[in-house]
Amino acid sequence: MKTILTVILMCITVSGFTQDYQSFISDAEKASELKEYKKAIEYYEKAFATGKNTPLDLMRASQITAKALDKDKAFYYLNKAIDNGWNSFEFLPKIKSFEPLYTDKRWTEVLDKCKAIQEKDLKMVKHPNLIPLLDSMVVVDQNVRVLGTKLIREKGESNPETQVVLKQMSQVDSSNRKVLKQIYEKYGFLGFNKVGKKGSNNFWLLLQHCDRDVNFQEEVLKMMKQEVEVKNADSKNYAYLIDRVKRNTNQMQIYGTQAQLNKDGTSYEPQPVIEPENLNNRRLEMGLESIESYIQALNEIKLKKKNN
Repeated sequence: MKTILTVILMCITVSGFTQDYQSFISDAEKASELKEYKKAIEYYEKAFATGKNTPLDLMRASQITAKALDKDKAFYYLNKAIDNGWNSFEFLPKIKSFEPLYTDKRWTEVLDKCKAIQEKDLKMVKHPNLIPLLDSMVVVDQNVRVLGTKLIREKGESNPETQVVLKQMSQVDSSNRKVLKQIYEKYGFLGFNKVGKKGSNNFWLLLQHCDRDVNFQEEVLKMMKQEVEVKNADSKNYAYLIDRVKRNTNQMQIYGTQAQLNKDGTSYEPQPVIEPENLNNRRLEMGLESIESYIQALNEIKLKKKNN
């Protein structure tokens, strides 16, 4: 009887522990939205004191501490985010929140650290010849998507000019899909060990846009799951892809990565998701930020662009 009670108490403690983390992160995001940066930092510190963290939450904490001009904490969280797996290095110099850090010598040290990690990754990959190919495919993919999004926002989806670009987007997706399938048949899933972290991310990004071939997406998804389990692929990317496949097959998503505007058009919200009460716990397991933080980021990026 005593053993049973102990197990029950342990389960309650673990559940509460996880909930505390997500509650603190949610409070931190609410405070940062109100530009109460010092209060946001306090909540982040309470969240991390639980022993939990994700690379994205650490990165967000770094941005908030930079806005609050607390450079020591900003660099501490930035380095910790990188050490814990944040690897979108090409975006780092573009994050405006870090502008107060530019004149600090530690900023150059961080950039050098990122460069060293990338160079180390490249030395260890099995198929470096695929990296420039994936890079060039992503450039074409993103250029046509950026233009299409811009025209939809400015002229509407039914505009003839927009329709021309959307047709080009479809052609790009079709062309890229053929190349991806050839690559997959020859090399299998492109994990970190084959093309590095950036190359693997590019492979995943292009796969996200193979929506007209869900069977192919599902096939690659099975292999990707195995690679995630041995830490040879990004768990966050896996979460995005499985949600996309779920929505493409009219199923509820798992991690809430696929979003839509609410009825009022005032905020984004997750498309239908299983067990929403446990959503943040599932997201935490995959290294994703809380759903509140994610929605806030979407609103900041997409709604601001729409309103400009």
